[in-house]
Amino acid sequence: MPRVRLILHLSKGEYTMKGLPTFVAHSGDVLGMKCLDILKSTRPKYPVLVIRDGETAPAGTIAIYAGEARNGNSVVYRNQQWPSRHLRVAAHRIYETRPEWAETTPFVVAVRDNNRGHLDRALLYMAEMYTRWFRGEAGVRLPWETWNGHPTTYQDLMEGWFDFVQDSIGRDQLDEILSSRRIPDQYRDRGGAVVYQHFPRERVLTNRDQSSGEAKYLSFGTSSLASPHDFLQAMKAAIEANLPLQFFTYGEAYDAGRHLRERLLPSLKIFGPAEESVMHGLVPPDMWSRKALDVFMNPVEVSASFYSMGLSKIAETAGSEAGCNMAEWYRNALRILADKVLQVVKSDLLITLEEETLPAQYAQLRVSALADMVHVALGHSGNILNGPSGENVPSDLAGFSSLSGKTLGELFSNGWWLGGASIYYLWYKQSEVIPFVSMVNDGDWGKVNLMAREWLKPPYELYAMPVGYYRIYPRLHSGELSHTAIDPWVFLELMERWGSAVTASVIRRMWESLEAPLKRHNIGKRTYIEVGESGISVRVVPPAQ
Repeated sequence: MPRVRLILHLSKGEYTMKGLPTFVAHSGDVLGMKCLDILKSTRPKYPVLVIRDGETAPAGTIAIYAGEARNGNSVVYRNQQWPSRHLRVAAHRIYETRPEWAETTPFVVAVRDNNRGHLDRALLYMAEMYTRWFRGEAGVRLPWETWNGHPTTYQDLMEGWFDFVQDSIGRDQLDEILSSRRIPDQYRDRGGAVVYQHFPRERVLTNRDQSSGEAKYLSFGTSSLASPHDFLQAMKAAIEANLPLQFFTYGEAYDAGRHLRERLLPSLKIFGPAEESVMHGLVPPDMWSRKALDVFMNPVEVSASFYSMGLSKIAETAGSEAGCNMAEWYRNALRILADKVLQVVKSDLLITLEEETLPAQYAQLRVSALADMVHVALGHSGNILNGPSGENVPSDLAGFSSLSGKTLGELFSNGWWLGGASIYYLWYKQSEVIPFVSMVNDGDWGKVNLMAREWLKPPYELYAMPVGYYRIYPRLHSGELSHTAIDPWVFLELMERWGSAVTASVIRRMWESLEAPLKRHNIGKRTYIEVGESGISVRVVPPAQ
């Protein structure tokens, strides 16, 4: 029978269709075939390939074979050393004695029967070891250095093996793997780490050349009325993805007074001392307890209040953009900010700014049903609802079982609103109807994005772009830094005061400091834009090594 060579040259992101390595064994190798059955039936399901007589393993696949060959009743040892009960994984030590059909790949694993221990566990650990190495997540030169925790001492064998690896997967991918570093444990729950470790590689956008399938837009939002740093990040991410931007705010969350106290007041202190009373003309105190959606912004009163607060440069514009509720008025500020930014960076971008609302079909959904959906998708408890008296309802309903039979419509009519986990769940679930790219911020609470996994596989077309941690904070007149997002109306006032030349310089510096998409080695990096009367300063805190 003629020998058939099935050479597969693997390139970056293509070592399998699922971002997982492919394992192969010969059809006549009983133990090897048993290993394939285990690997393809686990979660994740690893791709496997059966090699027939006369065929050879595709280059770059991982060949599994029985390490003890039998001749009648006698055992012919192909491998005489077994550092573990079931497997020998140091391919640079054994690839010269591998079976003939496996001579076309440098990745080989010898296996043997052993009544002690668990073969399935050993195989899964080995498979994860190779997966993390191929993805550049292991932070070691050789895949099996994570197996025993020790670097290899056989340098001559290692260098010869690396030459073989380079021929199989290409120099570029090997260089990327060898230059990678392990994500520090302290960053494992950040948004960037979740994307790089748990999302299918083919669904993660890390450069402009990658396809986003049938995605119609890039999407992100904020639970506050307006968050300039989230908005600018989303703008840059959408431009990098070459897609329109859909950005939403959530006026149901919190009341008007909370935004005025926590966002507008600290920003006003850029210009000098300020008290809450200075904002009473903008929104009367008896309206502060209402949701932003229920607070009407009177154009005349807005302009007059801005003049009294010292925001004279933007007072007329702020008034002309009023005549709507408070949430929409703040989205109008973001739209003006977007126009200024796009003029400076010389880019075009179609932007849709809208209010996040509870879809009508969920008004009759019971709290227990929402809790079950979120809890299953997330894999642990998360906040599904917030109440008017400070309630935070977890998806396991601990302490809130009395709410299980109530509908979301009932609660919303009494001042409740969606919690963060519910917002993310309903956001990702939209990909069942419209394919889109989600922006994933490298924030501390990144594990909430784990619920996206259901829609990151066929038949859905959800994609993700990780972006760096980025904040725009006001530097108070006293010199103190306020760790609250700058108010967009105050930001626009400052730009008018600075003039076009300084404003253009500020915008360029802010734009250049945005990392979209986020590179893996910058997970944990923090960028702070500190805004003062005379301009900005950029402070970067590098990630821990």
